[in-house]
Amino acid sequence: MSELRCRPCEGEADYARMRRLLVQTYPSMSPPLNLLVGELDWWRFRSADPDVIRRVPLWFDERDELVGFAWPGDDQVDVMVHPA
Repeated sequence: MSELRCRPCEGEADYARMRRLLVQTYPSMSPPLNLLVGELDWWRFRSADPDVIRRVPLWFDERDELVGFAWPGDDQVDVMVHPA
């Protein structure tokens, strides 16, 4: 297993990476386990914290590819992962 590195989301460029991960992985998962990209945008829009994305941890592989993230909710955390 390769080593993963974790860091917090740093802004819009990372948010775009999160969106790309969802777009790339959604069709390959059966049944779908990750969000649709519009659901991620909705979670961000409805958050009372305008800087909510900075609380999202991101996981990267050795090639610096985003392979997962965790969205903090009120009473839960939703984890999105690359199926590979």
